[in-house]
Amino acid sequence: MWKYTGQFRPPFAEEPAAGQVSVWDFPRPPRLEAVTDAIEVRAGGRRIAATLAALRVCETAAPPTVYLPPADVDVDRLVPVPGRSLCEWKGAAVYYALAAGGQPIAWVYPEPRVDFARLRNYLSFYPGRVE
Repeated sequence: MWKYTGQFRPPFAEEPAAGQVSVWDFPRPPRLEAVTDAIEVRAGGRRIAATLAALRVCETAAPPTVYLPPADVDVDRLVPVPGRSLCEWKGAAVYYALAAGGQPIAWVYPEPRVDFARLRNYLSFYPGRVE
């Protein structure tokens, strides 16, 4: 059983400096929160998403995951690719690439579980695969 649930940091976790946060302070189950910063996603030098209305998931021991509303993503540039995964909190995810058979660059929860219903059809991008 996972014993780190945001109630205390494990002994190996460093204390965050002023103005920093620790992933060990994030809760389990995760917390969903609004992001008011400007978020932009580019691929191959072209903008494929920009928003001021993102959501992020903060979960113990994981960096925050940012999700962008579909209205702010050029979804016409994305194609579905094979594969699915299951998150115990959010539900089943499906994946998208820039070209058929390409490497996935984004995922979405088309039918998220009740506690994460706000994420329905929001897209998250792999930071190392986009700019």
